[in-house]
Amino acid sequence: MNKENSMRAFTILLVGQALSLLGSTLTSFSLGVWAYQQAGSVTDFAMIALAASLPAALLSPIAGTIVDAYNRKTILLVGQTVAILLTASLASLYWLDMLKVWHIVLLSALSAIFNAFVMPAVAASVIMLVPADKLTKANGMMSLSLGVVRLIAPAIAGALLLGVGLKAIFTIDLITFIFGVTTLLATQIPQPKAVSDNQKPKENLLKSMLFGWNYLRQRRGLLGLLIFYACIAFNVAAIGVLITPMVLGFTDAAGLGIIASVSGFGMVLGSIIIMAWGGPERKVFGVLGGGLVVCGGYILAPIIPSAIMVALGGLLIMGSFPIVTACSQQIFQRKIAPDVQGRVFGFRAFIVGITSPIALLVAGPLADQVFEPMMAENSMASDALGLSNTLAAWLVPIFGSGQGRGVAVMISLLGCMSLIAVVIAWLTPSIRRIDLDLPNLDAQ
Repeated sequence: MNKENSMRAFTILLVGQALSLLGSTLTSFSLGVWAYQQAGSVTDFAMIALAASLPAALLSPIAGTIVDAYNRKTILLVGQTVAILLTASLASLYWLDMLKVWHIVLLSALSAIFNAFVMPAVAASVIMLVPADKLTKANGMMSLSLGVVRLIAPAIAGALLLGVGLKAIFTIDLITFIFGVTTLLATQIPQPKAVSDNQKPKENLLKSMLFGWNYLRQRRGLLGLLIFYACIAFNVAAIGVLITPMVLGFTDAAGLGIIASVSGFGMVLGSIIIMAWGGPERKVFGVLGGGLVVCGGYILAPIIPSAIMVALGGLLIMGSFPIVTACSQQIFQRKIAPDVQGRVFGFRAFIVGITSPIALLVAGPLADQVFEPMMAENSMASDALGLSNTLAAWLVPIFGSGQGRGVAVMISLLGCMSLIAVVIAWLTPSIRRIDLDLPNLDAQ
């Protein structure tokens, strides 16, 4: 395939996958609402979220090895086919009035297992489809498609649930899957040639699984960038759990929906900007500069319990994420040999992905048992809180007290932690000079 003309193939593939993702997101959102309505259990909701994230994180190193060893298009087709079968299974259980929450947890985990193979296959295929000078645009297009889905899917799913019900949503999901498979079949995804002197992934599975770690360990800038990104991902995952209870502390569900829509618009806007701009010549400046804006938003937005303030913060934060993601992704795509990207991206997905379940497990108890009681309206009157009284005396004049204010403090603190990570990354020469010190390894 002529790579200068392959942006068309990439665009067709992206449109198909975006439609497929839209259908999956409609179903995921609707099943979450359905599960919560059945028992009113936050634990059930959290279990579904864990089932959808933990298997993919744990299997990513193995998945990366498989991606480098076998045809990437075949892996994507298998993943899509399994997704269709799992969605059909959930639909059948619902249509037969047999669907239970544990069915959703189990099938979500199975879906996550196969997604663990799909994600590194997609990441490693981009460099084979897109010319090197258009990587930033391609990554921006991917962020844009994700932003559009996140912007419109909740509203569409809510309207469909009220209007036609979950049965119709399952049908739409299956149709979008078929469209995704069709565009995938129509797209030629070249396999990489061996451009580096590395072991064959089929020869030793264990060594291949460890290959991603060894590869990055020999390239300190990439390893440092990965550690930085993992720290930010942990904080973002924790904040993602905390946003809803913070917002509901001063507004209602309608206000929460408006804030979510404004944040989604920010992601779309940021994606358009990075597509048109292309990012700075030294991509690490886009990563750290965009990260600095994200940190500022997380620190400042929660201080005032105002829907307008939080919405503006969400617009700023989500508008910066596509720049950070696109620039970071291009660094990894350009600095890693194409024939080993599956293994390295698999290891990267493991490190970044494992932060989400940990954040889910840590953030909730800290909010419920420490920060919310500390910032409650009567916390200053309780002698049993000990040190919490002293902290509350400093924090209440800034953040206020009452429901959701402890969570607001947590979000600002996580923003401060992220800011420290940005500063450390900037002060680390191997990260700051990564664009200059590591050669570009374009696909041959």
